[in-house]
Amino acid sequence: MIKTDGKYVEVKSAANSSLTGWTTSENFSTKKIISGNTTSVTISEAALAGKGFNQDVENEYKAAGGNINFEAVDWTEAINIPDDDLLNFLVEGRLAGAN
Repeated sequence: MIKTDGKYVEVKSAANSSLTGWTTSENFSTKKIISGNTTSVTISEAALAGKGFNQDVENEYKAAGGNINFEAVDWTEAINIPDDDLLNFLVEGRLAGAN
């Protein structure tokens, strides 16, 4: 972590220190992470985690009886931007990492 700003944390790439970006603090944990096969997850659980399924969302999910509509998230994830358009966006916006 480089710095925090509210719910956001600035991070730096371990592979290329010139690359930085912002992510939500929910992507970090103070819990000790132990690797190994002590627990398995279902495909549904992995999909929910990829959609930002954090403790707050989990509580809401449980309160709703496990019935939350992720249609807007699915729609957003289905958007496909051509690589050339993405590169133009990076270059024109003078964003870090644009070549």
